[in-house]
Order: sequence, then C-alpha cells, then structure tokens
Amino acid sequence: MAQTDHDVYVSFARPDASLGEAICHFLDAAGLRVATAPEHVHDASTPWLAEVARRVHRSRKLVLIITDRTPVGWMTAEIDFAMRQVGREVIPIIRAGATAELPASFVPIHLPSDHSALSSTLAELGRRAKGGTQPPTRAPAARRPFPGLRPFGLHDGRWFFGRDRDITEATRLLGRDAVRWLRIEGSSGVGKTSFARAGVCGAILRGACGGPIDWSVVAFRPGLDPMRALIGALVDAFSHRFDAATVEAALDKRRGLTTFLNEHLPAHAGMLMIIDHIDDLATSHEMSHPGVAQFDALLGRTLADGEAPLVLITTGSTSQSRRTLDVLPKLVEVVPHSVVFTLGGLMPRQIKRVIEGPLALANTRWPAPLIERLVADAARISGTPGPLAWLLARLYRTRRATLAEYEALGGLQYGPGRAFDSRLDTLEDIRRDRTLTLLLSLITAGRGRNDAPIALLPTDAEAIAGGGPEGAALVRGLAHGAADAPDPLLVQDASDSHIRLAHSELLRIWPRLRGLLASYRVVIERRADIERRAAAWNHGGRNPGLLPDAAQLTVDTGADLPEAQRERLRAILSTEARAYVGAAEETAHALEDTQSAVSVAAQRRVAAEAVNARGLAAEQNHKLKIVFFSAVGGIILLLGLLVVARRDAADAHKALENARATHAQTADALANRTADKQALNVSRDTLDKEKQALDKTVDRARKTTRLAATEAAALLQFAEDAAQDVDTRFRRWSGAAGTAARRGHALWAAERLAKSLEGNPRTDRLRLLTVQAHLRLAQITRQTGPRKAVGAHFGEALRTLAPLTGRDRPSPPALEALADVHGSAAAFYLSARASLPQYRDVTLAQHAAQQAVAAWRRLVKLYPQQPRNQAGLFGALSALGRIQLGDKLDAIATLRAAVREGDQLVEAAPKDFDRRFKLGKTLTLWGEALSARGRKAEARAALTQATNRLREAEPLAAPGQRSALDSARQRTRRLLGQLSQ
Repeated sequence: MAQTDHDVYVSFARPDASLGEAICHFLDAAGLRVATAPEHVHDASTPWLAEVARRVHRSRKLVLIITDRTPVGWMTAEIDFAMRQVGREVIPIIRAGATAELPASFVPIHLPSDHSALSSTLAELGRRAKGGTQPPTRAPAARRPFPGLRPFGLHDGRWFFGRDRDITEATRLLGRDAVRWLRIEGSSGVGKTSFARAGVCGAILRGACGGPIDWSVVAFRPGLDPMRALIGALVDAFSHRFDAATVEAALDKRRGLTTFLNEHLPAHAGMLMIIDHIDDLATSHEMSHPGVAQFDALLGRTLADGEAPLVLITTGSTSQSRRTLDVLPKLVEVVPHSVVFTLGGLMPRQIKRVIEGPLALANTRWPAPLIERLVADAARISGTPGPLAWLLARLYRTRRATLAEYEALGGLQYGPGRAFDSRLDTLEDIRRDRTLTLLLSLITAGRGRNDAPIALLPTDAEAIAGGGPEGAALVRGLAHGAADAPDPLLVQDASDSHIRLAHSELLRIWPRLRGLLASYRVVIERRADIERRAAAWNHGGRNPGLLPDAAQLTVDTGADLPEAQRERLRAILSTEARAYVGAAEETAHALEDTQSAVSVAAQRRVAAEAVNARGLAAEQNHKLKIVFFSAVGGIILLLGLLVVARRDAADAHKALENARATHAQTADALANRTADKQALNVSRDTLDKEKQALDKTVDRARKTTRLAATEAAALLQFAEDAAQDVDTRFRRWSGAAGTAARRGHALWAAERLAKSLEGNPRTDRLRLLTVQAHLRLAQITRQTGPRKAVGAHFGEALRTLAPLTGRDRPSPPALEALADVHGSAAAFYLSARASLPQYRDVTLAQHAAQQAVAAWRRLVKLYPQQPRNQAGLFGALSALGRIQLGDKLDAIATLRAAVREGDQLVEAAPKDFDRRFKLGKTLTLWGEALSARGRKAEARAALTQATNRLREAEPLAAPGQRSALDSARQRTRRLLGQLSQ
C-alpha cells in the first residue's frame, strides 16, 4: 500500500450530495481523514479525473454511497472503478429503497429507514473505516477477464486496464470550452472501440466532463445503413418504449433529434452517443447509399444546436479521416467544436498493467517469466492489442498459463495465424472453400490505403456461404466457434443486422488471409466497383439505362479473368449485385436475340426478293413461249388460208415481230439486273479494300505520332539533362568566371525554351521543362546574384505554369512543379543572412508556403492513391509550421495537420525510417508551439509522442542517420525538461 494522506475516500453522485456530506461529517467527527471528489480542479494542468485517482490512491479505504436517487450509469461506472482498486477495501453504503448489483467481495452497509437504528449502523461504518487495510479475499471471477478479439463493451469497464492516462487526457479535452464531439483516431487495431466504450464512456458517466447529472448511452456502428443503425440504437437506449417507426418519424421532423431528446430524456439528463468505425460512412457513400446524407444532416444540425443535450464520441482510423470527413459536409461545419485524440500504441508498463490488472481482479496469478515474455514480445511487435488480447484469452482458457504453453501456441507473432488455420482445417473441403469465399467477400481493397473489413447483410452472407440451410448453418458456426476450435471467424451485430470479420486485426495477424487477398486482389477491387454500380442502379429504380454496355459487362462478369478468379468474383457478389449483373446479362441476351432476329429477317427478305425475281423471269419466259407457239400456229393457219386471208398473214407477221422485240427487252432487263448486282458486289469489295487501306493508314499515322512524341520527349529530356550537366561543370569553376558562366548558361537555356514554347504552346512537356529552367535560374541567381531578380524568375515560372494548373484536373507533374516553385520561393524569402536583410520577408514566405500546401492538397484530392502526394503535403505543412513558429505566429493548427498526415504515412509504411524520423521532428515542433502558447499539458503529450516516434525509428536507422536521430532526441528531451521545471 502506498503512503496515504486520507483514511477514507467517500464517493457519491450529485443527487446524493446531502447524504454524502452528512456521512463525511460523521467520519470526520470520528477522527478519520476524509477525502471526496473535487467540484473543480483549480490547477488547470491537473484534470479532474487525475485528481480523483490521486485522492483514491492515497486513501486506505473507499466508501461508495448508493441511494434510490443514484443515476444507474454513475453507479455502474463507479462500481467498475471500485472493482479496479484491488489493493483497498470498498465499503458500499446502501440506503433503504435502493438496489444495486454488487460483486461478492463487497460487503455493504445498509442504512435503515428507521432513525432509531441509524446510530448503530453508523458505528459499524466507523469501525470498518478504522479497521485494517487488508481487503477481503476476492473470489475467482465468474467470467473470463480477457475478451479475446472481441473489443471491450460498455459493461466491461472493470476489466479495462492500462489506459488511465489516455482516458484522463481524452476527457480533459472533451470537458473544456464548448467541445461536444470527441474524435478518437488511431491506427487499425490499436483498440479505439474498447477505449471509447469501456474507458472514456465510464469516465464521463462518473463525472469527468461535468455536464448532466445522468447520461443515457447510445453506442452503435453505422455499417452500410447508418440511419437504420441509429434508429435501432435509440430504440434500445429508451428500453423499447418506442418502436422504430415512431423514432424514424420523429427524426424526420425539423430539429428532430434535439426535440426527441428534450422530450423523452429525464430532467438533468444528457445523451452520450458513441459511433464506432465512423469510416463506414465513407464506404456507404461510395456505394451510393442515400442514408449517409440524412445521417450527416441530422447529427450536424443537432451538434450545432446549443439546446441539444448531446455529446458525441466517434472512433475512426487516422488514415481514413479525410476520406470520411469529405462525405460529411454538415458535420465538418461543427469540426471547430470538436477535438481529436490520437490513440497511440501501448508502452511496456501499460502492457504489463493490461495483463496483471484483470488477473488480480480475477484472483489469478501467472508466472513472472511468462508475464515478462508477454510484455517484451508485445513491446517489440507493432500493433499488438489484437493479438495480445487473443493470446491472453487463450492462455486463461487453457488454465495452463506457462511459458512453455505460450511458446507451444506460437507466441504473439505466430499464435493467432496457427489457431485460425486450425479453425479452417476442421471444416470439410467444400465448407472450407465456401468459408474462404465468405472471408474474401468481407474485405474491401484499399487501393492506396490499407485493406479494410466491410459488413454484409445476413442474407447475403448466407447466400455466399452456399445458400439455404447449409449456408445459414455455416455462418452461425463461423460466428460462434466450435468445441475443438473455439475461435470465431465472424461476428454478428447485436441487432443481427450485419455480418463482419471477428476483428479487423485478422487482416494483419493471419498470413493465410493475407495470401488469399494477394491472390484475389483484382477480384475484390472489381467487386467493389460492381457493388457501387449495382447500388446506383437499385437506388435509381433499377433503370435499364444504368445497366452496363457490352464492354463493361465483360468486365463485370469477369469474362476477361482466369476461371478461378471469375468463379470467386461471381461467388462474392451480394444479392443486389447479382441481380444487377443478371439483369445486365438478360438485357444483353435480349439485345443479341433482337439483333439475330433482325439479321434473319433481313436474310429472309433478300431471299424472298431473289425468289420473286426468279418467279418474274419465269413468268415472262412462259408468256413468251405462249406467244411464240401462238405465232407459229397462226403462220400455219395463214398458209392454209393464204388465198382467203392475205391481209391477216401480214398482221400475224407483224405480231410475231412484236413478240420477238418484247422477248429481247425482257432478256435485256434480266441481263441489266444481273450486271447491277455484279456491280454492287464489286462496289462493296472496293469499299472494303478502301476501308482496310484507310485503317492501315490511320494505324501508321498513330504509330508515327507516338514515335514522334516519344522522340520529342526524349530530346527534351536530353536537353534538360544536358543543361544540368553543363551547370554542374560550370559550378566547378572558381571565381567570378564560374559564377557568370552558370548564370549566363541558365539564362540562355530559359530563353531558348521560352522561345520554343511560343511556337509550341500546347506542348505540356516543353512547358514543364521551361518552368524547371526558370526555377533553376532562380536558384542559381539566389546564389550568384543579382538577388533582386530572384522574385521575377519565380513569377515567370508561375506564369508559365498557369495554363497547366488552371485546368479542371491538372496533371500530377504540373501540380508538383507548382508546389516546388512556391516551396523554393518560401525558402528564399525566409533567408536570414545578415548581409541581405532586404530580401527577408516573412509575410511573403508564409504566403508562398501556404500556396505550396494548397498545391499538395489539390494533388492529394485529385490523386489520393499516390503516397508521394501525401508525403509532399506532410513536408509542406511541416515547413509552413516551422515558418510560423520561428516568427512567433500561431503554428499549432498547421503542425497538428502535419502530424495527422505524418501519422497516416507512418501507418502506411511502418518500416520507413525517414517517415518516422520526420514525424518525430514535426511532433517536437508541435510541442514547442503548444508550449509557447502556455498549453503545457498538450505540449508534454506531443513531446512524449515525439519521443516515442524517434525511439521507434532507432532500429530502422542506418549508420549515417544515427547522428541526426540523436540530435533530434536530445532536442526533444531538452524541451521536455524545460516543461518539467
């Protein structure tokens, strides 16, 4: 037991203040030193929660007062807090009429309603308060103290250890000014959900942030349908006094959530809303879900409303923060009233507390070598909360918590992967394959960011798992584990609304799953695109105009993929996406059938025309034959009757001639028709040949154009390289001759390129080279003089760039060149040479640095998949913050933004020394800025983070980098020492 300043710490809620003060007076009269929670902490550097913890720590016993007026939330959180005080006795005082579920180790004192018996009860309290310091023996815990991969929940506060300082700092940030939104951010798997629900929530219920006397807690994850999740959480929070339809109707009204809370919350009560994984909203928006805009407007309007009794806590990944805020314009408007708390990894002493605290609470002891090994491995391996929680739960469950058992499980590095492999191996082949398909469907590709888990509706998950009763049984088995393989692979929301991976850490700690993702990355990337188009089609009323064309359908069906990938793509689609692809295929088949029918009809029409033509010719021939034989018969008749009818013979002869003429005309017409058909075929052949020749000509022209462009680019690059080589050679000349040669050549090159650009203004490559020439000329002139011309060269570079950067979607090289020009201008105007004070202009330097930041931000927004853009933004923000800090300007906001970008870069490449080193230096600058403004607690936190980052960079440093690293660490330690004085 540590040194004590008090005999008793008395804890009571605000509604029980009168009873609490009376008991304090009684104990004080009995000669006991009594402490209570302070109303306010006069020292601004000491948070309320830290002061309470200090007073409890320096007291021998803890008295807990519970009455019928005690808020349930405060009572639950305070009992959890009391349970964690393993080294001291807790004495609950329960007034008649109150009920409380107390642990078996708590022996309560009941205050009777009969005042005649009150004196004996208080005497008992006095005896117990004066008694020894040894608390009663604790019974073994009824439940397991470690949750495994499942995060800690709202009712797990007593088991949540190791984050006391983080909880204190987070609640201090939330309790100041008018802040009503705490944004908890951090890398994946760091434990944000557990921290919010089991840590921060309990502290707020105990009064760490002041505010309402009582709190109602709403905790949910938005998933794919945020409005449905919010409505369901509100129904649960109000104990199902309202159905979902009633809540939905109330939220649809103006000031809906504000009015609903004011009408239905008890007096002096507030609503504490915890939204886990707020990044889900960005995913839902990308899938065109209409509920995101409504959710954003509802929460933004409520937080901006001063009458709304609402405090919001959200958790999200640091790397996804910008992506999430981009789809929440109404919430972004209240961001100035929010604070960001970045949750970092666990330090060794915190890890030890995470292990030993729950064990002590469960009256269990593990061997010291095992605990030392666990702490050492967890401190060595980054991102340990997930695998550490799993391993602790497994060791506790086996009841053989030894170092040998730990090594047999595979340790932190290999244990989880082996266990989940074993979980799969218990399944039959077909069920194992369906399980892998289901796991694949629950992940979305990051495309420049980290891969992330997503949620599925139970119906979709069961369909992907095989459908029918077998699919449902497989999903249930994977969510609940088995007797011989108890580790669940899936988890189902409390409302059974969605299926997810058991934990996002599976993506990192399970090699087999990572290998599956690597093999089918193209499949999950394509699935995301299909799901997005399917959602737009469905929300558009299944408009046929939103279905893909033939080329896109080939992509959506995976016809261009190998058979294995094509089958996986079909298998992991949701029911909605399958309907979308099915409708597209039916439409395509119907179009093919229509085209085929039209083709057949056209062929039949041509055949019918040919038959008609042949029939007409035959009919004409038949008529000619009749006429001919009739004419012959007439001649014979005329010869027989020559004497009688000479005149008739002449007429018959004339008729015969006419018949012959008609026959000849018919024959000529048939011949002409045949000739026309042959001519048409010849024309078609000629057109085909001309088209083929034209296509060849176009192909040759395209190849020639590409070759010319390639050659031009090569020549331009050769010219640029040559210019740099000449400048390098002139730099070796000593004296004024070398200086003049460098500047003269740079000026000549810039003028030649500018003249070439006048004749070819639409050549982007030539324009960029001209900008580089002006930028190089500015840098050379800065060194050689005349320095008054440097600004003009920067201006010329910007004017040359304007046509490229003024486009709606500028190219990355153009924006990078713009950022380089502004960054170089900022460095020039910040020049501190004593002999050149006339060129130092902090205002111009700050403006140029801000323009460089704007250019990099534009690059990140237009091309978010490029990590170098985010690295450029980080460097530009750091440079701007350094300028503002050095000239007594407010650099806190700028450096905070730089730290946020740096955190994302480090998370994306944890083994990159430069990123960790630069982030550590930026954190040091941020701490210095905070210290300059008198915000010592925040400065100390920033400098502590800087120390951690620089220490993490040490194993990654090359021999030539250690000197700079040591210098940075010494500067950080010096600033920390100054804060401690």
